[in-house]
Amino acid sequence: MKLRSIFLSTLAALMIAGPALAASLGMVDTKRVFDEYKEAQKSQAEYKEKAESYQREFLEKNRALQEAQRQGKSKAEIEKLTKKYEAELKPRKDAVDALDRKLSTLLKKKIEDAIGDVAKAKGLPVVVDKQVVLHGGEDITDDVLKKLNK
Repeated sequence: MKLRSIFLSTLAALMIAGPALAASLGMVDTKRVFDEYKEAQKSQAEYKEKAESYQREFLEKNRALQEAQRQGKSKAEIEKLTKKYEAELKPRKDAVDALDRKLSTLLKKKIEDAIGDVAKAKGLPVVVDKQVVLHGGEDITDDVLKKLNK
């Protein structure tokens, strides 16, 4: 009986507070922010260029190994070539991975800061991704994009 009473009290409180909670909830379409944020587009282009360059070099080394195998090079020679190519490619791969982490961290911080600034200006204590909101809340995506792209 006490459990039923607690449940009904909680339900009543949520019904009363529901509209107030929805009004104080902000939401952002993060996919759209990443797609339309100019700096994110530049960062993606920079990363893509470096990654494709690495990929081309990797494929060249792979073709060279296949060619060495076709020429009948010994297993020892193939292993030596493989180690050489791996040593040459590792710094490039590490650089691409580091660039990805750096750009992702930088963009994430700038986007989170913009969301925080817009939320504060609008008096929204909570902001969630738009994908998790079924109904209600205030969409601040346009305001976040304006702040980021100014």
